[in-house]
Amino acid sequence: MFKRLSQIAVLTGAAHIFTLFVLKFLSKNTSAATLTSIGEIDSTFQLLISILGFGLQLSAVRHIAIEQKWKIFYYQAQRARIALGLMITSVALFALIYPSCWLFIFAPVFALSGDYALYGRGQPVKAAIWAFCRTFIPSLLLIVFVFINKKYLSAAYIMSTVAVFGITGFAISRQLHCKYFISPVLPALKLYLRNISLGIATLVMYILGLGLMFVASFFYNEQVLAVSYLGLKLYVIFKGIMRIINQSFLKEMVHDEMTLRADELSILIGCSFLGASLIFPKSMITIFFGIQYTAFTGFIILIGLSALVMCVFISFHTRSLFKKKDKIYAKYAAAAAVTSIITVIVLSFFRQSPLNIGAALFAGELIFVAGLVYINQDAAILLRIKFLLTSLLCLLLPLTIRYFMGDTFAGLYTGMAMLGGVYIALNYRKLFKTNLNFK
Repeated sequence: MFKRLSQIAVLTGAAHIFTLFVLKFLSKNTSAATLTSIGEIDSTFQLLISILGFGLQLSAVRHIAIEQKWKIFYYQAQRARIALGLMITSVALFALIYPSCWLFIFAPVFALSGDYALYGRGQPVKAAIWAFCRTFIPSLLLIVFVFINKKYLSAAYIMSTVAVFGITGFAISRQLHCKYFISPVLPALKLYLRNISLGIATLVMYILGLGLMFVASFFYNEQVLAVSYLGLKLYVIFKGIMRIINQSFLKEMVHDEMTLRADELSILIGCSFLGASLIFPKSMITIFFGIQYTAFTGFIILIGLSALVMCVFISFHTRSLFKKKDKIYAKYAAAAAVTSIITVIVLSFFRQSPLNIGAALFAGELIFVAGLVYINQDAAILLRIKFLLTSLLCLLLPLTIRYFMGDTFAGLYTGMAMLGGVYIALNYRKLFKTNLNFK
């Protein structure tokens, strides 16, 4: 278990950590308007990917993971994705109303990518390699263009992202021994209607992340949006890493023992993230956002709380889908999204603050988790809660370090290193000895 995770962690973790430091670099060397622009582009691209996935992708992964003749399902999904990609390019016509809409002309490029199939085929390390490229290269070019010409930052980010998706998409098709260019078929769009419940869930994953940035852009000023983007990007990266860990054991997730192990690992990581955010908020903000944002400690704490809530039952997403509870899953997902959106909008009339976005995220994740628990009542819920409480109790260790060393870098590094050591010592067998050869 640990070997597979370590390979994925090195690839995905390195790229995402680099992205966070690039954003911090941009926050120091560019204006809030430029950072907001990058955030809107990022949010729009993620919306595009979510629309193209819209339930079909989750359904395809499920079939690819369990069916012997999986290519049939892969090609069906790709035909539908490419057809939809071509159709939604027309959204670019609304660019006069909302400028970011012109980015929809790149939809076919994103549709051609079949990276989701790698997870279904049990090749998460290969998927992680391509995810590394898609994250690292555009981020690197942002730094380069800060020194070349800041005026072209947005253009460089757009073109590099599209180019990398095109190149990696082709390489992935070669690894899968599948065709890259597949003729779109309009009747294939019916697949989206068949999986509309999963589609709602896919959009909710977007909304409970950078999607809140998209909503907030209509109601908040640039300063709030700049800070919110940094926090939401940190959260999305964390959430993405957690989901990749979850997907790395997708084929084994049909076994409840594996879902329990995955959740226990997620709880350890979630508690660590919350501990760093709650006990050393100013140090965390300085590391990831910049010292100029240390006034927003409440925001980073809400991000940490949301992360932990998301982690506790993260395997229940996959478990719900494998048990084909799509409709009820979609209902709770929709309730979570609507709650978050309403919270963002309503709070904007009372104050302009990133805390509003953090509160909306936390509220949405709470409702989603409540739904997951209800759907999976037959799972070992009490074992997960007991493990959570034990893990939270260990936070007394970094809290003690904070008392003596304060909210400093030294305190943060010392406290979290000691916490990590305790977690590994207490859970050594689960991390290193878990048997993945289920029968």
